[in-house]
Amino acid sequence: MAPKTEGKKHTREPHRHDFYYVLFIHRGSGFHTIDFKSYQIADYSVYFVSPGQVHALQLDENTEGFAIFFKPEFYLMNSNPKKLLDFPFFHTLSNEPALFLDENKFSVIQHTIRDIFDEYTNFKIGRDHVIRAYIDVLLVKLSRYYQREELAGEPLRTTYLLRELENLIDHNYISIRSATEYAEMMNISSKHLSDITRKALNKTITNLIHERIIIEAKRLLLYTDYTVSQVAYELEYLDKSYFLRFFKKNVGLTPETYRQQHLQNVTAKA
Repeated sequence: MAPKTEGKKHTREPHRHDFYYVLFIHRGSGFHTIDFKSYQIADYSVYFVSPGQVHALQLDENTEGFAIFFKPEFYLMNSNPKKLLDFPFFHTLSNEPALFLDENKFSVIQHTIRDIFDEYTNFKIGRDHVIRAYIDVLLVKLSRYYQREELAGEPLRTTYLLRELENLIDHNYISIRSATEYAEMMNISSKHLSDITRKALNKTITNLIHERIIIEAKRLLLYTDYTVSQVAYELEYLDKSYFLRFFKKNVGLTPETYRQQHLQNVTAKA
């Protein structure tokens, strides 16, 4: 857990890490960029960053808030490994990583944050167990407030399937790029899964796979010294020209042009 920051301008260059990071803004302004998309900082807002995502912060003066971060293995200790799938804000392809609350709802969340902070600063017996329990309560409360317009009214089974699909894509997008194979891994028909993604997200399974590949391609271009050929190789595109066409079709720029236009704003490497 990071201490409260306020009263001065804070800038953090683009970076990524291997833990979950949740930023709570009580009041303030600025921008939080997550995987190349910028979100304007607002009062009573929450921003979620999953392991591996690239994010950058620019907080204006007099911004007040807290950040909580934890590794998956800490949260999942003695728990069902799939439990994090219950929280939609940690799903980076289908859900927005930002939550905007009113003052009353933020106050409810703030009480739990204070409980976590108090436990964190007092080294008592069973501290980790208590913190883990409080984090679970915090995430459950946040998930109650979190709403995604496109998924409003969707059955819980459908929502869970979407989260499971994203998790599978996130772990297998380099080696598995067939929509049919993902459906088989989930033990449902390819048509049924396709119908779900089209209805809920207005996207195909292939669209989701391609989005994940493009995110990783952008990360490699901006946060490594790899050549374009090496980026293509890392993503298992043995034909560099095919990768160039794929990237330009989805981004509108060649990989080299994308890197040149954005690299001037990036001073930190993952």
